[in-house]
Amino acid sequence: MNIVAVSDGYLRATLTKREKILGHGILEVFPDNPDDPAATGVRNLRASLERVLRNKVSDTMAVQKYDIRKPESEGGGFEERYWSPVNSPVFGPDKEPDKEIAYIIHRVEDVTEFVRLKQQGIEQNKLTQELRARAEQMEAEGYLRAREVQDANRQLEAANQELTRAEEASRLLAEVAESARSAETVDAAISRSLATICKLKGWQLGQAWLLDDRENVLISAPGLFHADFECAAFRKRSLETRFQKGVGLPGRVWEANAPAWIVDVTQDTDFPRAPLARDTGLSSAFAFPIRYGQTLFAVFEFFTPETRDPDPHFLEAVNKLGFRLGEVFERKRTRAALRASEERYRALAETAKDAIISADQEGNIIHWNGSAERMFGYTLAEALAKCLTLIIPERFQDAHQQGFKRHLETGEAHVMGKTVELAGRRKDGTEFPLELSLASWGTSEGIFFTGIIRDITERKRAEGALHESEQRFHAFWDNSPSLNFLKDVEGRYLNVNKEFERALRVSREQIKGKRDDEVFPPEQAAAFQANDQQVLRTGAPMEFEEVSLQEDGPHTNIVHKFPLLDAEGEVYATGGIARDITERKRVEEALRHGEETLRLLVDGVKDHALFMLDPEGRVASWNTGAERIKGYRAEEIIGQDSSRFFTPEDIEQGKPEL
Repeated sequence: MNIVAVSDGYLRATLTKREKILGHGILEVFPDNPDDPAATGVRNLRASLERVLRNKVSDTMAVQKYDIRKPESEGGGFEERYWSPVNSPVFGPDKEPDKEIAYIIHRVEDVTEFVRLKQQGIEQNKLTQELRARAEQMEAEGYLRAREVQDANRQLEAANQELTRAEEASRLLAEVAESARSAETVDAAISRSLATICKLKGWQLGQAWLLDDRENVLISAPGLFHADFECAAFRKRSLETRFQKGVGLPGRVWEANAPAWIVDVTQDTDFPRAPLARDTGLSSAFAFPIRYGQTLFAVFEFFTPETRDPDPHFLEAVNKLGFRLGEVFERKRTRAALRASEERYRALAETAKDAIISADQEGNIIHWNGSAERMFGYTLAEALAKCLTLIIPERFQDAHQQGFKRHLETGEAHVMGKTVELAGRRKDGTEFPLELSLASWGTSEGIFFTGIIRDITERKRAEGALHESEQRFHAFWDNSPSLNFLKDVEGRYLNVNKEFERALRVSREQIKGKRDDEVFPPEQAAAFQANDQQVLRTGAPMEFEEVSLQEDGPHTNIVHKFPLLDAEGEVYATGGIARDITERKRVEEALRHGEETLRLLVDGVKDHALFMLDPEGRVASWNTGAERIKGYRAEEIIGQDSSRFFTPEDIEQGKPEL
């Protein structure tokens, strides 16, 4: 048995020091005097201690000769001493009949002087007087000792009760926290905590109220309760109830941020569920907050059919428990959010069409999604832990290594946070163009890098085809003999071709972004804009004859104007192709003039019938002379067959065919 505590009087009587004997066995600290073969102190003390352990009652020993060791400063060796010892048990917190002894109080009184007086044979009278005085003193000391024992017992009982409460609180904290920690989810942790508290403390119903941040009320979530009896109606009402701060038992706990106890909920004026509690047979209740720091996470509420007075010590214990559970729940909620985030990232990464690759600060691959496998040809097993140079063409590897090292040493980055076009290398050695978006991120384990890679082979091919198409278009556009132009819906020029520039003596740069009224005379511009508006209104191609003033005078153009439509079918621009028909107009006018002159000449001949036939033998023209000689007016004969000029005999002889 080891010494765990010692009084100052004991140290003075035994010539010892506290730091020298605490933690050591009592029989080790106080051995028998080796110079006294008849010494029995150790044997007798051991026997007394064993009787206390066996019988669980105090043991008063007879006066013992038990020499004590003197300090070296006083010469060392042993000094003869006589003692009157009492050994008393101190029990642990267990309330069962078979309670265990936690400590033994070893109390001694030094009676060496009394024994020596008796041994020295002092005259009977003196001895009798001293013994009588000593007896009276011992009687007084006995009374005082009894008082001290009573006080000590009361103190021990109070200490035992405090120890019991502390151990119960510790057990409550440990078991409830462990039940919560062992659960997989926050909801499971809450349910287990409710059940464990009910079991340990004998409460029959427990339920959790969670804080709804959006509505700023407490709600009782489905599934987060424990009950040892039928209480469906009360539970249903709890699920339907919303508590604001300060209302009801949960609201009071929320407002005070501290536990609360109700002796009888059916008599409480601020317990809205009192009628249902009465019908269910509930009486006492308590609740306490679950907090993470100073932030309320939930309120736990418990009920019992019994009427129980408030237990301040228990409320103090559950108040501490609330902080402990808040930490557990918050960790679980954080881990759940992290797992959900990781699962979303994994799902996104695995379904993404782009390759997603992550590497550590050594440049070794730590993440490789399915698109990366398909893009580069390496499986996950083949790529993991390999250097990024695995997918970089050899001619670029040195530059990559130098840039990687520079970023780690200085933080300087040329491509970090940007989207760049590079070349990638497949497993078969072929190269392809790619687009890389690179970012870095750090944890306690170091710096990491994640790249999103897109194969742009098809885009490059399309860009090449588009470039070729644009080249062909521009070749056609600028080599067309027509005047070509594009305008937006506001009438501003977007582009014109070289023939437009040549004919109208204006460059693309000068006309681009301008309207017709900023370039051409008002009358001309108004005509152009009016025709544009017709195309915009109808949304269909139209053809117009427009006149433009050029350096050599007015020019007439046939202009084919048409709308340009976007993907939604909306007009976003108009185009125009203008053919200069000025010369044709001049030729047509000259021909018309010549025909009119000929007609006048023919009509002026009165003595001869002059007329023309078309290839089908029908009369096409008929002069005044023909009217006089043949007797037909022009309107009667034009368009008629020339056979009308022959007799039936001539026709029979086939003369009209001649």
